[in-house]
Amino acid sequence: MFYGALDEMTTFKEVFQMDTAKDTVTFGSFKTLKPLQLLDLSNLPKIPSMFDEKDYSRRMPLLFMHDFEADVTKPIIKDGLEHIEYVPTQIVAEHFRHVFKQSNGTPLDGILYRSSRAPTEICVALFCTKDECTDDITATGKKLALFSVSRKTINFATQTFV
Repeated sequence: MFYGALDEMTTFKEVFQMDTAKDTVTFGSFKTLKPLQLLDLSNLPKIPSMFDEKDYSRRMPLLFMHDFEADVTKPIIKDGLEHIEYVPTQIVAEHFRHVFKQSNGTPLDGILYRSSRAPTEICVALFCTKDECTDDITATGKKLALFSVSRKTINFATQTFV
């Protein structure tokens, strides 16, 4: 599984811990090597009313997806129990990874979701193993390539990189 975000600041906020923070951060930028099919939890349709006869069949699946999205984006407190708190959402994510098929029969490659620490920003969980990753952006048969690495210094007061 690969976890990332669509921008560096969101990535930083997702992993930042004030008690262990350093002022220099190393980032990796990645490039997808094939078109990916992603479940987008960041832009779910509105839940139909229980009185909406036309769209009622979509109500329960959308209720589930909205609840799943709320659980995925819930901030996890680093108190030693965080691995337990991840279990329910991890089980559902594994279902989407290994069991679920789209209407055309193809599997999903990952999930987009709102950041728990920057709610207007988007994170990604890609269903890929280390064997599906490479540092060669011309490779075939892989999903993800490391494109570049950079080190940046953070200004904690302004939450910007300098």
